[in-house]
Amino acid sequence: MLSFWRGIREGGVMVWQHLALLVLLNLILLVLGWTVVLLGPALLAVYEYIARNLRDGEKLPLSALKSLVRQHLISGMLYLLGWVLLLGLLYSNVVFWAQILPAFGQAVLLVLGGYLLVLALAVQPHLLEQLTVGKKPYLQALQWAFRDLAREPLAGHVHTLVPLTLLLISLKWWTLPLIVFTGVGLAFAATRVKPVYQMPEPEEEYLEEEEGQHAGV
Repeated sequence: MLSFWRGIREGGVMVWQHLALLVLLNLILLVLGWTVVLLGPALLAVYEYIARNLRDGEKLPLSALKSLVRQHLISGMLYLLGWVLLLGLLYSNVVFWAQILPAFGQAVLLVLGGYLLVLALAVQPHLLEQLTVGKKPYLQALQWAFRDLAREPLAGHVHTLVPLTLLLISLKWWTLPLIVFTGVGLAFAATRVKPVYQMPEPEEEYLEEEEGQHAGV
């Protein structure tokens, strides 16, 4: 659970410090998402930009998004297709079995379906990381994502409160997800799987040497 609180703390700081950039990335994602085909690649590209630029300390220009979208064209479409298949299967099974099962069976089915959605949300930060920074193909990235989640299952499941909270707020104020919420969710996902890079502090000997040089001058 310590990693969960670390991710929340560092994600909050990242959002606060780079809110304007996250809004811009969110709007870029929104524009590309209208094409539907580029929604998945754009989502992966924005995540990688956030992970490498804001979390890992790399200095990527905003123009790098164009090449990132091209790099993730296939994996992004597979990523989006995975969500479509999951939601489609869950919906069709709930509708079908609800007409056959008794009330208790329907309740069990809803609980099972709800947990599968929570599990899918819990594995997303790891899947996004493996697809983008890890540069793994979709099926291999999915396997590694579940392995990573298995190392910290409790923290991973509790982290789903972040996207669920953003979703609930979005249902009340529709303009917020259009402006910033997707970028915010990706920022918290990036800090969930890996700590934010911290610049190393100057060594004490080096500082003493610098002070001695200044004193000699």
